[in-house]
Amino acid sequence: MNKPVYLSTFSGRIIDLEKFDGKRDIDIRDIAISLARQRRYAGHTAVPWTVGQHSILCATICMELGSPQDLIECCFLHDVEETYVQDVIYPIKRNYTMASYDDLSNRISHEIYEFFGHADLRNSNLEIIHAVDQAAFWLEAKTLIPQFKYLATNFDALTNDTIEKLIESDYTLPRELLDMDDSQVAQELYQILNVIHAQHMLGKEIAT
Repeated sequence: MNKPVYLSTFSGRIIDLEKFDGKRDIDIRDIAISLARQRRYAGHTAVPWTVGQHSILCATICMELGSPQDLIECCFLHDVEETYVQDVIYPIKRNYTMASYDDLSNRISHEIYEFFGHADLRNSNLEIIHAVDQAAFWLEAKTLIPQFKYLATNFDALTNDTIEKLIESDYTLPRELLDMDDSQVAQELYQILNVIHAQHMLGKEIAT
């Protein structure tokens, strides 16, 4: 068995990530605070941009594409595990041996989707979620990283199709999202996460 990997969270929890249990360890306050303070692209953007803002952006892209509400929520949740394992820029994930990190990240992600009631839907829509995530990256990069050059060959067919739909609709990075400070992002995340979880718990009560 792997050695304990402890994380002290904003809510006061001390979590052994190797034994992460969604029912016991997840606190929505921890997610909102952490993701609202973590900078995307290791902070190398024209203005501060957080994982939390990225999560909200992915949800708004889904809305722009006319996706159903449960898929919008799945896209919103796709990076929540970074509350516990931290955002790591993609070139490092791609070029260095990170099998243990990926395994831990995936296990925690599964627990999170279970907690919010979307594990099965997430597993059946991984390609769509990935395409929205990559389309959000394209939009963020061309807006916030001046040297970024868009090449269709960098993305898969579904991602390019998603990007083309955003281009056709003249969709741009929402100004109100860009202007949010960390506190506003945290409050928005907290509200959205509470709604998703409350709906899941209500659904369980009705089902029983």
